[in-house]
Amino acid sequence: MCKRCVDDGNLHKIGVMFKNDMNRTLKQLLSGEHRAYIVGGSVRDMILNLSPTDYDLVVPDDPAVFSDRISKKISGRVVRLGKPGKPLFRIISSKITLDVSGFKGSSIREDLLQRDFTVNAMAYDPSRNELIDPCGGQEDLFSGLIRMVSDTAFQNDPIRLIRAYRLAATLSFRIDEKTQRAIRKQASLIRAAAGERVREELIRLLESPSSSRHIDRMEASGLLFSIFPELSGFKGSVDGPGAEPGFNSPWNRFRKGYCHLETLLNASDSIRTATDCFHPALLKLAFLLHDIGNPSTPFGNGNEGDRPGEKRAGKADEICRRLRLSNRERKFVSEVISYHREPFSLFLAHRKRTLTARNTVIFFMACGDTTPAILLHALAEFRKEEQPAAEGVFDAFIRILSDRFFGQFQPERKAPPLLTGDDLIRAFGLASSPLIGLLLDRIEEARLAHEVSTRGGALSLAEKILSEELDNPPSFQ
Repeated sequence: MCKRCVDDGNLHKIGVMFKNDMNRTLKQLLSGEHRAYIVGGSVRDMILNLSPTDYDLVVPDDPAVFSDRISKKISGRVVRLGKPGKPLFRIISSKITLDVSGFKGSSIREDLLQRDFTVNAMAYDPSRNELIDPCGGQEDLFSGLIRMVSDTAFQNDPIRLIRAYRLAATLSFRIDEKTQRAIRKQASLIRAAAGERVREELIRLLESPSSSRHIDRMEASGLLFSIFPELSGFKGSVDGPGAEPGFNSPWNRFRKGYCHLETLLNASDSIRTATDCFHPALLKLAFLLHDIGNPSTPFGNGNEGDRPGEKRAGKADEICRRLRLSNRERKFVSEVISYHREPFSLFLAHRKRTLTARNTVIFFMACGDTTPAILLHALAEFRKEEQPAAEGVFDAFIRILSDRFFGQFQPERKAPPLLTGDDLIRAFGLASSPLIGLLLDRIEEARLAHEVSTRGGALSLAEKILSEELDNPPSFQ
């Protein structure tokens, strides 16, 4: 296809994007006295027939003055962002968001030549209806290729190392060979990137329904281990006699589990669709970090009752802090890792016919809203072991737990407790202490396990627990 035809076709696509009222107004504003160029991902998305959620603009004049004028025209407000010497002005209105900055260099061409990848190094000039593409971005879009703009692209901004994989995942593109070689050679540069920027690119990558293949490629390039040195244990091998090379390596076993998890998250799965209380990308991150220090201990090796999760959760939390995850996000990841072996312990008790309703309730109470994520994690973890005879039985067991959690535990948990702390203090003359909390938890466990259902039954249980505690008093810190 000739370049002129490509240019004309892409200009038509961009023109279509400006047919709605707000975008038409924006084009008129940018075509008049307020000269500006639409750049980067905004242009890329318009060519791909994707409606941008916001627009990136660069201006030849003072971006602060430009932003103030435009914000008044569209009844918006301006928020100053960016770094010292590199200001960014975000214009926010009810219908559109604009990010405005000045040229990097003396012209729009110089600006584009300093960008990350060719598909992001295009600009649209509304005043001339002109598409500016000095790096061949249109051709790479047509070919489905992620290609760095220059040999110094990653040195100029190491976060682009992860962004290459994120773009490849979200656009279903491939990374060109020269760019792949540069990533392998310069992977260690990512250690200089700010944690919050690594987090943003990584989470956006994990949000992709096909993130598994790109995580695999990050492992092959060495970038994954530069981001997470704690995962270096995956580089080892535990191949057995006669095994196909690498078949049972820690990384191969991990990737099988991760692929199973992604398949579960992509499917119309009852556990997945019954709740919106967890972010799929965070569950993938938890899976990525759950075997820190002890890659892929197989199920069935006799260690199912071990609880190394808390130690691993502590190491994972250090990583989450490094990535500047929020407290809520860190809590979720830590809970998944801390309790990820519990479904296996319950399954073993189920097979031995020793599982009680109280065991299940204790698990639900400990995990709370994280329970569905932990069950999905367990399904993926079990499936990677490739035990067809047991897989169906384990899947059925997890479905039973899921049904009990959503159909029984959650509705019943909303009912008022049988007793309050004041009830216990009055009935038994207790002083306020951690013992009150222990009694209330035990009574709630019994209520949810259908062992007690009345106030009188709860008082009798409290009396029994107190007599046991007098014989073996707890030590409260």
